[in-house]
Amino acid sequence: MTARNRLDATGDAGRVSPVQRAPASRSAYGRLWQQPGAPALLTSSVLGRLPSSMNALGLLLLLRDRDGIRTAALVVALFTLAFAAASPVLGRLADRHGPRSVLLATGVAHPLALVAVVLLADARSTAVVVVAAVVAGATAPPVSACARALWPRVTTTPETLATAYAADAVATEVVWIAGPLLLGLVVAVASPALAVLVAAALALVGTLAVAGHPAARALHGQPARTAPRGHVLAVPALRALIAAEVCLTVGLGIIIVAIPTYASEDATAGVLVAVWGIGSAVFGLIAGGLSWQVGFGRLAWVYLAAALVIAPLALLPGAPVVVVALLLVLAGAPIAPVNLSTYRLTAAAVPAGLSTSAFAWLTTVATVGMSAGSAVAGLLLPAEDQVGPGDLRLLYGVAAALTGLGAVSLARHARRTGTVR
Repeated sequence: MTARNRLDATGDAGRVSPVQRAPASRSAYGRLWQQPGAPALLTSSVLGRLPSSMNALGLLLLLRDRDGIRTAALVVALFTLAFAAASPVLGRLADRHGPRSVLLATGVAHPLALVAVVLLADARSTAVVVVAAVVAGATAPPVSACARALWPRVTTTPETLATAYAADAVATEVVWIAGPLLLGLVVAVASPALAVLVAAALALVGTLAVAGHPAARALHGQPARTAPRGHVLAVPALRALIAAEVCLTVGLGIIIVAIPTYASEDATAGVLVAVWGIGSAVFGLIAGGLSWQVGFGRLAWVYLAAALVIAPLALLPGAPVVVVALLLVLAGAPIAPVNLSTYRLTAAAVPAGLSTSAFAWLTTVATVGMSAGSAVAGLLLPAEDQVGPGDLRLLYGVAAALTGLGAVSLARHARRTGTVR
């Protein structure tokens, strides 16, 4: 009996209690790995998600020499906007018709569109390249949303489901560390064109593997007459989570710009960004193995902790690289715990027939938030190349303030609903 089946038997269809305790044993991840289908879902979803951390930079490098950095950046922006706009639509289709059909369609269309961008990179008309890039963005497979919606059908208890979401949050950090490293390696030994083709191949193999997972094959969606009424954004708890996610991801987008601005060399910037991600992954693994309760009030405290660990970066903008690296480890620590808590609360809040759509909206919000944060950072920085400690203090200060605003938003929802824990 799966976690969702067991919860359905109690009459709470498709829901996981938001105050359910996570497993306390050190073997929590071992128990997850012993669940039939869990290793396959985790590994295939990681493989399918790797291109999401490679595509934007790969396309930028591919098109930069052809049309210049501004045109290349515009194409990447349109690719990202197409992805953000299409993600909720694909999530709703997966809820309605089942994840398998959506993954099979996008798992083929997206790689073909990326191949088209590579083949058209030398074409005279920029418009055809833009069209291919927009199609590639709009058909990006909703692997993350589908995998998170499938976890309740793979795990057998609420405890292993909590561990699964922790593993998923850590996997996200791994993707955003490993993807750019793989991209850089392929570009160094070959070319940006081959790097984009590698991303296309990974998308094909990973997405089709998730589509072939037994849980995906068994889930056929819900017909319109039996589907939950209303839009997923009508769920107050999801709106509260999205509002907080906006605050957090805009802040993270600002930090991504601030780190390279601080570093004097590109290699140093890469190391600092990786250290930031490693801090999130390590603390996410720790959080997933601890016994703790999840609720909006507790998540608000985690957001507040995130704001407090970002603040020292604003207070010490001119600190040595080693000190900044240590501060970035602390700044990254709450990110994965925030994500795994958000996943669990989302699964608990929305009806079973809207879960993929809900997770897709979170993906869209994260994408738009990070992009908006980078744009805000660009507006806050001086036009000239000289960036001083005051500029860095401003960037990190705004990021910390926005994250704190997310905590306030969650705390207000907790008070309104009585879920203060």
